Amino acid sequence: MLHREWLATDAARLQLQLRWQQFFREFDAVIYPVAAVPAFPHDQSELFDARQLDIDGTLPLTPTRASSGPIPPSTCRLPATALPIELTSAGLPVGVQIIGPYLEDRTTIALAGLIEREFDGFVPPPSLPR
Repeated sequence: MLHREWLATDAARLQLQLRWQQFFREFDAVIYPVAAVPAFPHDQSELFDARQLDIDGTLPLTPTRASSGPIPPSTCRLPATALPIELTSAGLPVGVQIIGPYLEDRTTIALAGLIEREFDGFVPPPSLPR
């Protein structure tokens, strides 16, 4: 990336930060999905880059590709707290993240605690076979 391209990207990020700042004048937080799909069984191969993710009988993604894309909290340096709120029929977690205003980490953590209480708290997953 050329420096001028980085400057343009950074200017766009700063504009996004301003829009979030305006949004948070009216709202305390945003509840946003952790991922575009619920959790799915993972390939536990030793080599991370060799792993494939089986989604509905197909192997379309590697772990790196599955987690790519813009993410509001990290793009705009906003605090976020993730938590599971329910389980799929396969017993895998579905999660949400709470995004808060810049430097208000305690807001997202407090709201996560309230949500966790409403959804019966954290349940550890079963042990994975090795």
